[in-house]
Amino acid sequence: MTEREQILELLVQLSRNIAEPAKRCVIYGEGNTSAKLDDHHFLVKASGVSMVDAKADDFVEMSTDAVMGIVEAGRMPEAEVGRRLDLARIDRSTSVRPSVETMMHALLIRECGAQFVGHTHPTSVNSILCSKVAKQMFSGWLLPEHVIFLGPKALFVPYCDPGIKMAIGIRDGIKDFVKRNDAPPKSILLQNHGLVVAGTTPAEVATMTDMW
Repeated sequence: MTEREQILELLVQLSRNIAEPAKRCVIYGEGNTSAKLDDHHFLVKASGVSMVDAKADDFVEMSTDAVMGIVEAGRMPEAEVGRRLDLARIDRSTSVRPSVETMMHALLIRECGAQFVGHTHPTSVNSILCSKVAKQMFSGWLLPEHVIFLGPKALFVPYCDPGIKMAIGIRDGIKDFVKRNDAPPKSILLQNHGLVVAGTTPAEVATMTDMW
């Protein structure tokens, strides 16, 4: 088994793990996962695929540089974002397409040093993220274990429409977070949206998601 195949197998297992129905982290088809292949390529779950049923063919290999280029280009029509994401695919002969949230994954891999990324919509977390006091409620930790598993702080990103606007919001949030804390965030809370965690292993991503 090649290194790419090993990473892909781990990514499939991670996706099914955090999407297990009993965990209530993924209610319908929402949520996505990704894994770094090398400094210039990563795998991300295809759009419209349910994580709990994910298979190896349900992931798209992307150019990290090309996806980051979309974010750096700034705001543009969503149709143009889709076109550029399509061009950023390594194998354009396949029918699977990357999610518009692919840019978020590229950011965490490139800017936060993530090897694996998990994005979910846990009902327990979103019940607070969708409240008027979300930022205050998530301003600190309750237990010492939170610091150990989730890092000193989490990044809270005010609501942005999914797509290029959200990617820019996350990018700016990460830059400010690093400036203030001298380290990138391991957890990102997207207001009225969901949770994103960045880890070095699938087990770390699953553990952080469970902890949240």
